[in-house]
Amino acid sequence: MVRQATEHDKNDRLEPRTEVSRELWLLSGNECAFPQCHKRLLNEHDDWQGEIAHIHGVKDTSARYSERMSAEDKRAVENLLLLCPEHHGKVDGQNGRNFYSVRDLQEMKRKHESRFRRALTQVEQEIGDLTVTNVVVPCTTLAGIAPADWTQEDVDYFLPKVNELADIVRGLTQPSRQLLAWRVAQVLPVGIAEVADRMGQSRERIMELVEQLSRFRLAAIEEDEWPYTLVLLTAWRSDGVGPELFADWPEFWDELRSYMADRTGACLEDVIVGLDFSLLDGHCGTQTAAS
Repeated sequence: MVRQATEHDKNDRLEPRTEVSRELWLLSGNECAFPQCHKRLLNEHDDWQGEIAHIHGVKDTSARYSERMSAEDKRAVENLLLLCPEHHGKVDGQNGRNFYSVRDLQEMKRKHESRFRRALTQVEQEIGDLTVTNVVVPCTTLAGIAPADWTQEDVDYFLPKVNELADIVRGLTQPSRQLLAWRVAQVLPVGIAEVADRMGQSRERIMELVEQLSRFRLAAIEEDEWPYTLVLLTAWRSDGVGPELFADWPEFWDELRSYMADRTGACLEDVIVGLDFSLLDGHCGTQTAAS
């Protein structure tokens, strides 16, 4: 969440945090982010040639300065990109600062880092999923979550559809399953900035995870109004991509949230992250009223 700048922030330059510098380096691919520039930031002699450029400048005399941004916002990874000395001078020089807009540099950063972000995400997925098995425990009766007026015919109809959803969720990476579980737990709409803040992730990282969820028709960014919000998708697409369950049971996420909220010994993450859909059969306990 962007914090309003103070007088102290206006000319206060803070060095990027170690984890931010590391992320910038990993996503740079050891190349300058300027289009068509392939200069190495660390050359063959191990001499560091890279320079950190600010999209919004630090001081009120800097290029693309924004008085709304705090010192912390200025050193956040979203406001930084790595350039070679030549192109750093080009975008921040007296002529370049009027030519390269904030939008230009943001797009430059996005296009450059996306080339290396996919590979990094794949590595994170392979490492992260080593500790969490991607084997689904399917549901067999839906006895816990099924509405009271359902017949056995209803159960037989919905059971394979719920297990199809389970198999789709299984195809997600562990971080994206964690984001999905967190979002399902929220009753009210949630802005992307709040999601990033609450989950301790950068907004760019959240957007990557949402992209995974969107490919499986599970969640998406609602851009009709500001701030952009993370919404769950509950409409089945006729192209066959996404859970068919939502065509007949669009309230499933709401039902799952309510059902798991009343359980003891299990939570939403056990279903969505741990892939134990047998919990929908009523295998977890029910909370009792506090005495």
